[in-house]
Amino acid sequence: MQIRPFSELTSPDERTLRFGGFGLLLDGKLTPEAATEFQQRAVADAELSETVPKMVRDSYERLRELHSYGVLFYDAFTLTSDLRWVTLEMALRERFIDYYSGSIPIVNRVGHTETFDTSSFYELGKAFRKRGTHARGWKLARDGAKYPISMPLTLAPLLRWARGEALLAGQRNRYLEEQVFPDLRNHFAHGTAFSIGMPNRSAQVICDLAEIINRLWGQTTPGGRLYPGPVERDVLVIGWSHPSDEQYSDHALEVMHAGHLKGTTDNGDDWRYIVVRAVWGDPELSGFDADFEMTTLPSNLIWGPGTREDCLAWLNEADPVGDLVDRLDRLFAIRFYADKVFLPRRPEVLAGLEEAARSGRWVLLRADSPFDAFHHARHLNEGTECGDDARCPVEEVASGSWSQVVEAAKRASPGLSTAAVQGIRVPRRHPFPMTVGAE
Repeated sequence: MQIRPFSELTSPDERTLRFGGFGLLLDGKLTPEAATEFQQRAVADAELSETVPKMVRDSYERLRELHSYGVLFYDAFTLTSDLRWVTLEMALRERFIDYYSGSIPIVNRVGHTETFDTSSFYELGKAFRKRGTHARGWKLARDGAKYPISMPLTLAPLLRWARGEALLAGQRNRYLEEQVFPDLRNHFAHGTAFSIGMPNRSAQVICDLAEIINRLWGQTTPGGRLYPGPVERDVLVIGWSHPSDEQYSDHALEVMHAGHLKGTTDNGDDWRYIVVRAVWGDPELSGFDADFEMTTLPSNLIWGPGTREDCLAWLNEADPVGDLVDRLDRLFAIRFYADKVFLPRRPEVLAGLEEAARSGRWVLLRADSPFDAFHHARHLNEGTECGDDARCPVEEVASGSWSQVVEAAKRASPGLSTAAVQGIRVPRRHPFPMTVGAE
């Protein structure tokens, strides 16, 4: 080991100074003071909820401190990425004990049930691991589950348990929990290779970890990457000139907040307007369809189509307001008919379909995006696997006839309302088939 003086150990690492707000700096570098502030601000907003136990918050805070010292010790960024698995597993263990208030329901092979009382996950592990007092024949009993499960003692089983108890959400997150996180944790634990991380990766790891831990204790993260809070929908107006072709054209198109319609000029009698609740900035709003899910985030029609004057009159009378909606684990119904795959529909539209549109086979899918659901439905129709290394981030809820899938949708969404098919959509600039399959 090379013995270095204190002054060298406390000197800034030149590599860290090359990272700024716009990424890697090739032609310059930050001052040590600026780099120190920048790295701390990168993780400053990733706070844990006060509902998270103190020992978990303290372990997490140690990671944020370690990240900050990357200005002096570049390898701290790699250590932060590696040690997050220790903190995540600690959080899951604490949440497991907390979830059952220290009285864990267990069942043996002959169906006898009792509780294992402990406030220590360490004692739980001793009892249920090899040669422990409950190692043979005892499993975790879960309310509403058909079968008990083995006591979850490590990261992957604990993540599956948390998902089963709805402590975690999101279909893309489920893929991370089942495939990515356990593999990365094993790479860290078993030392498969030497690696060097970067500051931006370390900061992202910390922010993601905060989202996961907060979600375990029932908190979402406004604007978060993994577990965002409800997304705010505004009242928006979409207007377009009448196309010469019903399917697609180079027609003019405007998307604006409802309050801005008054300030626009009258585009003419050939323009039509609709009012929707949607997320401002959704890149797919130009393809809005009232009957099929064609936008990235949830959206729905509340008026139209009509002229500008009619639209203004309705807005003045109705005075509609925005709302908040969840963007994860949405339900989509997809029809297979005549060897074609139809676009996803909301369950409300599914329930309101007329008799002629109900034939064929249907599937009810849970996904974070209609495009994920449609992609998976195409795989089902083609009889192909979702992928060599990863499956589609979709959960298959039900399949069968229209009535069977409607019943499944009602079970998944109690109080499901019915929405009539409206046949209203924004004319598309490019051809987009309503179905995919054989001609």
